[in-house]
Amino acid sequence: MQRWMRVCVFGLLFAPATANAGTLVSSLKVLSFNVWSGEGTAAGRDKLREIMQTSGADIIGVQELDNAAGVSIAAAMGFHYYQQSGGDIQVISRYPITSSASGNLGVKIELSPGQNIWLFNAHLAAYPYQPYDLRDGALPMNEAAVIAAADSARGGGTTSYLNSMASALSSGAPIFFTGDFNEPSHLDWTAAAAAATSRPYDLKVEYPTSKRIVDAGMTDSFRAIYPDEVAKPGYTWTPGYPYPTLDSDEVHDRIDVIYHRGRGVTATAAATIGPVDGNPNTDIAVAGYNADHRAVLATYSLSLAGDFDANGLIDVADWAILRANQHADLTGLSSDAAWRRGDLNGDFLNDFTDFAQFKTMFDGVNGAGAFAAMLAVPEPAGVVTALVALCLLAGLPKRTNLLRGKS
Repeated sequence: MQRWMRVCVFGLLFAPATANAGTLVSSLKVLSFNVWSGEGTAAGRDKLREIMQTSGADIIGVQELDNAAGVSIAAAMGFHYYQQSGGDIQVISRYPITSSASGNLGVKIELSPGQNIWLFNAHLAAYPYQPYDLRDGALPMNEAAVIAAADSARGGGTTSYLNSMASALSSGAPIFFTGDFNEPSHLDWTAAAAAATSRPYDLKVEYPTSKRIVDAGMTDSFRAIYPDEVAKPGYTWTPGYPYPTLDSDEVHDRIDVIYHRGRGVTATAAATIGPVDGNPNTDIAVAGYNADHRAVLATYSLSLAGDFDANGLIDVADWAILRANQHADLTGLSSDAAWRRGDLNGDFLNDFTDFAQFKTMFDGVNGAGAFAAMLAVPEPAGVVTALVALCLLAGLPKRTNLLRGKS
């Protein structure tokens, strides 16, 4: 046996667990927040920070925040910060941001060792805004015409995001998509909603941005909790710009959305955040609220990615599944089926990378040193054989699969 193989095997069997093995995160709060106004003074920045902290959010997709203000707010919160694009979209996170997606449209965040999620964050084109054009007679009361106008305004941006997140979507990894999409949702502009409103320009419209995102397999988190669009419209645009300044003919709508997808991700709660004004569209009121959009907050439960048999535990049975499928090329299976055979990172292989991630998760759930202790059970020869095979994989090349106002 070559020396590197001996080190690998016996290091896994006998080395003490690292001191920084973390506990897996089972609950996560995500906030989408277009701030626009109020960041120009220290008091304004402090209020924006207060709003974020009041939400209890762990991860925040921010739109229209000045970069310097974002750096300052994140530092005051003790959070990590990432500037996606110049002065427009940012991520503020309790957890480390470890890499970015193509086009700088999203980031990978490590919740705990071996436990990662993706956050994509958008601020799509504000104009032309189809509800205004319907109100003003610039668009006919025709669904196809409205859809075409919306697609012309934001179709390219939506495509960029869907392309950027394609590999993450196919992997089954937890993904969250926050944003000011500047377009209503097809889940809101329904025939029932049009019949219930007093606005003369309301009609059923299957708005394309939200439709394409949902068709890609993502779930509108707010609508997952509040499926009745008539009883709970959840308008985020607008409490005022700046609050409480409002045009008499303002068109209120829900244009700030959080979507989610991924194995084991379940939305458990959702809320809007806004000023103390008694408006039924505000669920959580903050005195002195100084943003021109209501923020939207969603809470999620996260199941254990290494729980291959879905019994709520990461235990020796899961280790047996991982070990039984070592070396496996899982191409051709669904992402869920590949995961159930030990593919933790979504590359349709069960290899050393998955083993290392599983070991970290096992210790995270069961306590430091638990994985080494599990390997100290009978059948050491079988364990060593399995670990030698897994360590061999580490030396092999890895296969790769091929405006002021509304804004």
